Amino acid sequence: MPIKTIKQKQQFHIPYSLKCAIKMTFLGVTLTSYCFHHLDRKLEAVSAKENSSSFGERAAQVT
Repeated sequence: MPIKTIKQKQQFHIPYSLKCAIKMTFLGVTLTSYCFHHLDRKLEAVSAKENSSSFGERAAQVT
């Protein structure tokens, strides 16, 4: 009888820890993708500023 209860506990415990791990992984992936999205936007803005400024400098050099 005690052996059976131990097996049942293990069967319940493993899926729970798996669910927790999946949740944590999902949260981590969501956070990293969110951060990378914002970083990409910042980099795009910076590169756009650099491109516009260099374009303005080129226009000034031409004229």
